[in-house]
Amino acid sequence: MKKIALLTLTLICLPIALSAQSREINEIFDRFEKKKSVESITISPSLLSMTSSKGSNETAELLSKISNMRILNVPLRTTENGQPVSKQLKYELDKIIKIYQFQRAVKVEEESSSFELYMINGNKGAVLFLSSDNSDFTSIAIFGEIDKTIVNSLLNGNIKVKK
Repeated sequence: MKKIALLTLTLICLPIALSAQSREINEIFDRFEKKKSVESITISPSLLSMTSSKGSNETAELLSKISNMRILNVPLRTTENGQPVSKQLKYELDKIIKIYQFQRAVKVEEESSSFELYMINGNKGAVLFLSSDNSDFTSIAIFGEIDKTIVNSLLNGNIKVKK
C-alpha cells in the first residue's frame, strides 16, 4: 500500500517539478538577457511549428517535440559589479542542474573550450547546453518532449546549433 501511495504521489508531483524547472530556467534567461553585452535569442513555439511544416518528415517530427528554445551568449569580458557575468550565469544554471537532478549526457573538454549537455527526459523535459571557449559562454535551453530521438539528433548533429 505504501508503494502505491508513494508512486501515486510521485506521478502527481513530477509534472509540477518539471514545470517549475522550466519556469526557473526561463527566469534565469529573462534576468540575464537584460544585462549589457548579453546576446539573447528566443524561438517561440509558433515559429518552431511553422519551421517544422516546411522541412522533411524527420525534421518536422523533431521540431514538433520542441516547445521552446532559448539561447544566451555572454562574452567572457562582460562584468557586473566586478564579477564576470558568464560565471554568474554558469553558477545559476549549475544550481538548477543540481536541484532538478539533470543527467549529464556529454562533457567534452578541449584545450580552450568545453561543452556540456544536460537533460531531463519526459513530456515536459529540458535539455541544457553549456559551452565556453576563449571568448564566450553560451547557454542553450530546449524545452519539450525530450526523448531518445531528440537526444540522438542532437548528439549526431541532425539538430545543429550554430553561433
